[in-house]
Amino acid sequence: MSSGERFKYLEGKTMFLCFGAQKAGTSWLHDYFSGHSQFLTSPLKEMHFFDALLAPERCAHFDLLFVRWLHRQTAEPATAYEKPHFKHILARARMRGEPELYFDYFNGLNKAGREFVCDFTPSYSLIAEPGLLEIDRLVAEQGMALKVLFVMRDPVQRYLSALRHKERDGRSTGEGGEFSYREDDLVRGRYDLIIPRLVSAFGAERVHVAFYESIFAAPDTHLRNLTDFLGAAYVQPDLKKRVNSTDGVKSLKKIDSRKLARHLEVFSPVYQYVQTAYGEKVPGTWHKAS
Repeated sequence: MSSGERFKYLEGKTMFLCFGAQKAGTSWLHDYFSGHSQFLTSPLKEMHFFDALLAPERCAHFDLLFVRWLHRQTAEPATAYEKPHFKHILARARMRGEPELYFDYFNGLNKAGREFVCDFTPSYSLIAEPGLLEIDRLVAEQGMALKVLFVMRDPVQRYLSALRHKERDGRSTGEGGEFSYREDDLVRGRYDLIIPRLVSAFGAERVHVAFYESIFAAPDTHLRNLTDFLGAAYVQPDLKKRVNSTDGVKSLKKIDSRKLARHLEVFSPVYQYVQTAYGEKVPGTWHKAS
């Protein structure tokens, strides 16, 4: 059976994948596109399909996460967030390494024929280049185009926001010891490795790189640049709406100068890469490389 017959609501559409970065406004952007008439989004936001499939050394646990989430739905009273999304959690739990089930899920959601099918999963940035090429192949098999977004945020601010997110969720931040950096927290902010990998796999013409700070400071320019890149209409955003914010977590809000200097040293290659590659486009609020 051809992809046109099997997935008729996907053929000729564009798969829009957001590769992060984590804590760089991807939840807000997902919410923005969820309200846009040309875009199809899943209420799950982060499907964690391609990372579990193609970066199993770091992300295989996401398959089990959805199975556990499903079990909680059936064994315990559902939370306010989980209850409306049971069928989506069930569909994702069933996918487990089966691309056909992934595309079938979106095909079933897109009976209205929206032009862009979205998956905003920041940990896709952990996928190595061979895996990215496999994504490209799988999307093309469905008769779909592919466009990719990567959003950068000041590396130290992004790192600290990720730690606040963990603290908010009751997870250990690793900040108790003497500068104990966890690799998973660091690699998500290595824009100097992620962006060249995306460009090499997909081509610069299909990769849009944006700055978190610029999107929120001047959306009529920078968010419009994104919708122009996609070939979609620009819709005025609600900048007052906060999605998945960690602003309420206070204990990591203040950082002493010694820690800041150490963080800047750790992320120095990232700052140097971004400054060289993007020059005057780098927001003035970013720290400078140590």
